[in-house]
Amino acid sequence: MEDRKEVIEMELTIEQKQKRNNYSREYYKEHKEEMNAYSKEYYKNNREYYRNYYKNYRVLHKEHMAETQKKWREFNDKRDTVYMFINDLGENIYVGSTTYKGTRLVNHLTGNSNLKLTAEELVSDYNLVGILYKEFTEYNLSREDLYLIENFYLEKQGSILNKKPIVIHEENLTRSKEELIDIAEKVEYKEFDKLERYLD
Repeated sequence: MEDRKEVIEMELTIEQKQKRNNYSREYYKEHKEEMNAYSKEYYKNNREYYRNYYKNYRVLHKEHMAETQKKWREFNDKRDTVYMFINDLGENIYVGSTTYKGTRLVNHLTGNSNLKLTAEELVSDYNLVGILYKEFTEYNLSREDLYLIENFYLEKQGSILNKKPIVIHEENLTRSKEELIDIAEKVEYKEFDKLERYLD
């Protein structure tokens, strides 16, 4: 049965999966009370099964959990980054820097950052069309170096949402300002390709 399910999953296109997920979501909304009542009754009648299932979950799913943890570690791997949220006119909505790119961008797009705006709100209120970033991990920069590069782009390109000035403690820089700006200009922009995940 599990093998058959896997084959079906593999055969489904992205559009078909989205259609199926949308159908399930709408069906649940329309039959919420009925489905909740059924779930409670089912749980009551199968309590022993659930107890054993959760008790043995770690043993039964050891490999899957290890794989998930590995992906999580890769996703949260250290990435020294300066990033820009861009609107439809090519202007910066926001410029920021981080030592953990994946986590920071996800926090922004889910409303769990200083911006207090979700991806959808950034699109509807500020016409967000994309996120560009420059990655500096290979240069082994300090946090202060990243602040300087962030500030360089703020002064050069401007930003709609950045309000507070960045205070640079020059004694903590690992290189001269000129060297850091040279590195910043040399590194190419990349595009964050997971924005669609955070838009309904």
